[in-house]
Amino acid sequence: MQQGENLLAMYIFSRVVEQQSFSQAAKILGISTATVSREIAALETRLAMKLLHRTTRKVTVTECGQQYYRYCERISAQLESAEDFIRQMHSQPGGQVRLMAPVTYGCQCIVPVLQPFMQHHIHVRIDLDLSDREPDMERDDIDVAIVVRQRPPEYERCRPLSVIHWGLYASREYLAQNPPVTRPEHLNSHQLLTFHGSAHQAALSFQREKKRVGINAVSRFRANNSMALLTAACAGAGIACLPSYMVSRALTDGVLQPVLPDWQLPSYHSYLLLKQPEQPSSPVTWLCDMLTGKLSHS
Repeated sequence: MQQGENLLAMYIFSRVVEQQSFSQAAKILGISTATVSREIAALETRLAMKLLHRTTRKVTVTECGQQYYRYCERISAQLESAEDFIRQMHSQPGGQVRLMAPVTYGCQCIVPVLQPFMQHHIHVRIDLDLSDREPDMERDDIDVAIVVRQRPPEYERCRPLSVIHWGLYASREYLAQNPPVTRPEHLNSHQLLTFHGSAHQAALSFQREKKRVGINAVSRFRANNSMALLTAACAGAGIACLPSYMVSRALTDGVLQPVLPDWQLPSYHSYLLLKQPEQPSSPVTWLCDMLTGKLSHS
C-alpha cells in the first residue's frame, strides 16, 4: 500500500467521523458513497480493527476509531501547516538584490541585520559589495547603494537611513601617559589618528551648547579604513576620530575612553540610493524597508 493511499484513507475516515455519515462525507469529498465504504473497509482490514459501527440510521466511532481519529487530525494539521508554509514561500518576493556599502559600515551595521531578512525571505539572494569608493549605479550594476554623507546626496531616488555620531577616543594607557585633554585646542599637542586627506592636517569642528571651536591639528597617523584607526587607538597609538557604532565594545571593555565627551563633532548620515523606482512587494523594497526599520533609530 502506497503512503499516498494511506493518507487518502485517513482523510476519508476523518470526514466520515465528523459527518457521522458515509453519504454526507461522500458529498463533501465529491466521491461516491461506495468509494467511501470501500476505503473504510480496506482501512479496517489493513489495521485489523473495527473503527466504525454503521447502521441504517447512523455511524458511531469505536474506542479504537476515536484514538485513530486523533492521530489522523494531527497528521492533517501538519499537512495543512506544510501547505500554508509553501504557499507563503511562493507569495514572497524572490530574486537577487545587489547591494553596495562602505566597508566598515557594511560589516558593522549592515551584515548583522541581513540574516533575519534572509531567513524570512528564503527566495531572495543578496550580493553584497563592500567598497569605500563612490558608487556608480549603472557601472557597478547594483540595485541599492549605501553612502555616508554629512549632507543628502543629489540623487533622485534616495532614502535617509541612519544618523552616525562621531567622537574622539583613546586608550587608558595613552591618556595616562600624555597631557590631559580638556579643550579642543589641547589636541594640537597630541598624536591624532585620522582618515586620509590631501595633507597631514585634521580639520575638526567642535560644538558645546552655542560655542563652536575649529582646529587644524597635525595627524600623526592616517588610514583609509576606520578599522585600522580603531586598532591603532586600542594599541595606544593616539587619539582617533571614530563613528560611535565602532567603539561600543571597546568602551564597554574599558579598552577605550571618550576624549572631550562634552564637545560634539558634526554628525554624518547614511542614505540608501536606489537604481530603479521602488515597486511594492519587490525584494529591493522589502530589503530597504527592513534596513530603514532596523537602523533608523540606531
